[in-house]
Amino acid sequence: MNLPENGRVVVIDDKSNEALPLLQALAKNKIPSMYFSGNVGELPSETLDNIRVVFLDLKLGISADERIIKSTIAGIFRKIISEKNGPYILVVWSIHEPDYTVVLKDLFEHELIRIKPITMLSLSKTDYFETGGNDEAIAKADALSLIEAKIIEELERIEVIRLLIIWENIVNNSAGKTVNNLSTSYPLDDTWNRNMWGILFELAKAYSGKQLDLTDTSEVIKNALLTFNGTFIDILEGTIGKSDYDYQTDSLDGWEINDEIAADINSKLLLVTDDTTAKIKPGNIYLHTDENLLETFICERIKKNDFLKAFAKQEGRNMSDLVDANKKLKQEYEVTFKTFFDNFRLGIRLVQCEVSPLCDYAQDKWKLHRLLCGIMLPSRYFNTVKSADYIYASPSFKINGNSYKFVFDLRYLTSLQVSELKDKHPEFRIRQELLVDIQAKIAGHINRPGIVSL
Repeated sequence: MNLPENGRVVVIDDKSNEALPLLQALAKNKIPSMYFSGNVGELPSETLDNIRVVFLDLKLGISADERIIKSTIAGIFRKIISEKNGPYILVVWSIHEPDYTVVLKDLFEHELIRIKPITMLSLSKTDYFETGGNDEAIAKADALSLIEAKIIEELERIEVIRLLIIWENIVNNSAGKTVNNLSTSYPLDDTWNRNMWGILFELAKAYSGKQLDLTDTSEVIKNALLTFNGTFIDILEGTIGKSDYDYQTDSLDGWEINDEIAADINSKLLLVTDDTTAKIKPGNIYLHTDENLLETFICERIKKNDFLKAFAKQEGRNMSDLVDANKKLKQEYEVTFKTFFDNFRLGIRLVQCEVSPLCDYAQDKWKLHRLLCGIMLPSRYFNTVKSADYIYASPSFKINGNSYKFVFDLRYLTSLQVSELKDKHPEFRIRQELLVDIQAKIAGHINRPGIVSL
């Protein structure tokens, strides 16, 4: 099944008797859905941000006046679809004539551009449902299969959304299997609830060790649920590995991912920026305010000649215009260069990354914080950084609308008393995958054997 199996289907139709056959066909094929009549009082109190398919009765029983149709549909969609929703398919689903698809397309190109569907197709209800006794609409036996075939046919141009829907279905099913696996250790009798609480407490202790406050039920629940992730990932990866994705596409030709998009994706994969807690964890990144150390970092890490090239590029001049034989700026450019360097300097932040082992955190064995110093450098200046085996450079990340790299110096691994970091709030947190890579780089740098030779 290529339709969402996790409740991400919406049906909008002011005639419930006309919507019912579609809802029944979806339910029969194990596709949960949400139904809205379009009445303002029945729309959700908050917009939805995880919808993948919308079936819409175009006219909604209102006037044929184009302006009224636009106004009504715009009001409904703004109440249902969030601007954060992502790609979804709009199926114009109607028995009314004339066809207002052109009007609808114009609406999504202008007033509703921020919640525009990835694709829109028009289907006639009469092709999939027939009228029974008492004018009751009845779905044809293969109605949903025919609808799905039409959707897949449309998606041949944009196969990726189909793959995303399949992935969401696999995630949904894997989550269900995870809950089933972890919740059936005890028989489903009157003691099940108490016994499961016992398992959750033990799982929470296993996850957080001595860090866990057993009197704080909220923390117990959080840490217990985090233990589900390992089993869930195993089931998810196993299901994906066993699935067959027989797709033919020419979309691999001509694609382009620019640096800005790459930085944005990296941020979502490897950086946590929305954790509002101030809890000390491995991977936390703190801003550091040691101006002298920052100056040292800039002087030691920046290649002056490459920096001058960056300045020359900005000025549209050749290097020979800016430097003499001794690699010094000509006097006429000293003020301009100083402004350029000051702006460069203001764009850099000194940071410290908590690189203590996760087991020390879990078992509350921290005696000192292990902090690795580095700089948060605008990505466009990364080519000015000296290469060395003691330098660790992260991928680019999009932070506050700009692209940055974290450049750490493995020689600046330091420690700090636990009390000194207790009230300091992290700016970001790198995910475990990136933290382990940094820790491995530190270990490799410390253990490099070196040789003595003539």
